[in-house]
Amino acid sequence: EIIAENIRKERRRLGITQAELAERADVSLDTIKSVENGRRAMSLDTYLNIVHALESSPMVLMKGNT
Repeated sequence: EIIAENIRKERRRLGITQAELAERADVSLDTIKSVENGRRAMSLDTYLNIVHALESSPMVLMKGNT
């Protein structure tokens, strides 16, 4: 849930759509939608593709609100 929320926040911060993120991360739009809604677990490869597409780091997207 934390990762899903952080992915959504970072995507919105960059001002890109789910479709744009999917294209940048080379995954399907359904994958992005499912991940952001917490309905789908993702592989490490998918996670790292999304991290790169968001110009972020793996640890940043794992941090909860403090």
